[in-house]
This record gives sequence, C-alpha cells and structure tokens, in this order.
Amino acid sequence: MKDDAFDDVRCPFDYRAELKKVRDALNEKLLECVSRDWNLGYRELARRFNISATTLFALAKGRKKRVRPGPRRRVSKGGYL
Repeated sequence: MKDDAFDDVRCPFDYRAELKKVRDALNEKLLECVSRDWNLGYRELARRFNISATTLFALAKGRKKRVRPGPRRRVSKGGYL
C-alpha cells in the first residue's frame, strides 16, 4: 500500500476541488453498486454501505431501475366486474 494516496496532487492544492473530485468518484462507484439488482430496499442498502438512507436515495434518485406497473383491470361504476 502506498504511503501517500495523492501522489499526483501538486502542492499547494485547492482542498475543496480535490475533495469534490474524490467525492464524485466515490458517488459514481456507489451508484454502480446500487444499480445492480440487489432485491433490497434503500434502507438496507444504506445500512450495508454505511451511509444514511436519505443520502443514498438522493444519489440514486432516477438511477435505479424502476418496475412499471402492469395493466390494470377495468372496474365498472358499481365497483364490481
């Protein structure tokens, strides 16, 4: 293992910019993992990744495949077929 994980960062550096790059890379990796078919809910995935469910939902919003509802039976006005 390397002593310094940021050998490619030149000094002096912009801390916020470097932190944003690392966070974006981690978020992409997280979204890649979440997009797999886990058959688990957001709360269980969040617990496994050790982040809050709100954060996971905000990151994955619109990324996870959604199941579209199937066709529905038509019901007459009386409520019965």
